Amino acid sequence: MHFGKILQHSIDKDSVAIRMGGDEFVIFAKLKSDEEALALKKQIEYNVRQFNIKSKEPFHFSFSLGIAKFNGKIPMHSYQPWTILCMKLRICIV
Repeated sequence: MHFGKILQHSIDKDSVAIRMGGDEFVIFAKLKSDEEALALKKQIEYNVRQFNIKSKEPFHFSFSLGIAKFNGKIPMHSYQPWTILCMKLRICIV
């Protein structure tokens, strides 16, 4: 629950963060450049750090993050429902 809220506070109103299952999340964001993707990554890292510093919870978060950029030319065998969304938005943070 906490991590999902951190992600929601890290993205803009035109982006979507969803939980894929377990501890896996995907952010769908329409970004104009690689620099914007890296800025979003840094914002998430900052927000997680702030949670870990300020939280009174008996745990801290750690995570790994990857960036996938979609140009709409994905091989047909790769299609999954979230892939189609990525194609429409052009970029996903996974």
